[in-house]
Amino acid sequence: MTIDSAELVVRPSRRSQRVALAGTAAIMLLIVAGGVMQGPDAVVWAALLAAAIGLPVVAAVLVHHRRAEVVVTSAEIVVSGMVKRQRFLRSDAARIVHAMIIAPRTPVYGNLFVLDHHGNRLARIYTRYYRDDDLRRLVAHLGLPLAGPDRPVTAKQLATWYPGIMWFGERRPYSFALLSAVAVMAVLFIILAIVV
Repeated sequence: MTIDSAELVVRPSRRSQRVALAGTAAIMLLIVAGGVMQGPDAVVWAALLAAAIGLPVVAAVLVHHRRAEVVVTSAEIVVSGMVKRQRFLRSDAARIVHAMIIAPRTPVYGNLFVLDHHGNRLARIYTRYYRDDDLRRLVAHLGLPLAGPDRPVTAKQLATWYPGIMWFGERRPYSFALLSAVAVMAVLFIILAIVV
């Protein structure tokens, strides 16, 4: 499939890229400012720390905004992110679910889920990267029924209405964090037992 054969191509907005880059720059500046307040010797270390944290984030934002897109042809739909590409037949798509999801310690974030005829998730589109009018064009172009809760919900609530739409870590964030911490501690314990 080429872009030439596409009926519709939706890419992330420049605004979302600018917001991510500005936020990263602000954090880098705060780190350097903290170094300035500590004295001249700390400035170099603060600048190195800011670069070590900020440059990979800047690179990830630029790569994501370069690669991310939703391409619709007469035969298929392709949803590309920074790493993953979800490709499926357009005839497999049966409906779209729009949900504003509440997650612990994060702002509410929007999602479009494309589901198949059995209710299985084919693709997920994070709406914060795209302009609202582009998303409306996408939904209208696909011509699929649009459903979803009329208020922000937790991932667990959404999963009760649409089983299989959310992965375990989102449905149970605290359990996932605890299991991850236990796994990391177990690995560290094994490494220390072997080394010592």
